[in-house]
Amino acid sequence: MKKAMLTNLIYWGVAILLPIGMRVVPTSTGASPRIFELVIPLFQIMLAFAAARNFSSALRAAGNPEQRD
Repeated sequence: MKKAMLTNLIYWGVAILLPIGMRVVPTSTGASPRIFELVIPLFQIMLAFAAARNFSSALRAAGNPEQRD
């Protein structure tokens, strides 16, 4: 369960830091690339889905002793 919690925190940390990191990417115009306006939210949604799926499988495994790591 601790491994699942750590992985979940990593997913959310990446999702939070991703837009901040992308604003730092240098461009010739000084503005962030327009594609990031679409890609970053989609990537954050995928990370949130992965975190939720990871955590729910850890909860299922905690309830079923045969599936524990």
